[in-house]
Amino acid sequence: MEQITLSKKMNLEGDVIVTESVLVNETGLLVHERLNCHSAIDYGFGTCRCQNHPTWMARTLTNSEWQSICAERGIEWVPNHSLNQMCYDQFGHTLPEIESFCETSYNVGANPLPHLRGLTMKQMGVELDVQYSCSTPYQNGWTLLHSRNDDGAHICELVHYDNGVATE
Repeated sequence: MEQITLSKKMNLEGDVIVTESVLVNETGLLVHERLNCHSAIDYGFGTCRCQNHPTWMARTLTNSEWQSICAERGIEWVPNHSLNQMCYDQFGHTLPEIESFCETSYNVGANPLPHLRGLTMKQMGVELDVQYSCSTPYQNGWTLLHSRNDDGAHICELVHYDNGVATE
């Protein structure tokens, strides 16, 4: 999925401008973008220079939010299976954020796993029962967040298993 247009509007110059869309960004996350100012001069809608407010609003979506938008608008739902998206769906944070959290926790002598289990409970309503890694079933396979501290090497990786085969 590249970009799915949800709405368009004709500007004062007669050009059709996309005013709302969902796309997969360069990090593999679903992003909902919408025009925030319908008087933006840069897009030919009026005279607003958008000095005191953003012209566009964007927010990251979970797969379930994307599924709801598709159902609401009659669009065929295609789930996003990127590892970063799966991490966002499970924890409400991106993989680099989770990796940074784990590394920082280990650096200060704290165990990050109880907090990650709590994040999963908040996002998915499932508490993870693990000792050294976080894992939860994800659609057709298993997604595992391995987080360990081996002799000062802080390792945090997300691996998705489909039919027993690991994909990264």
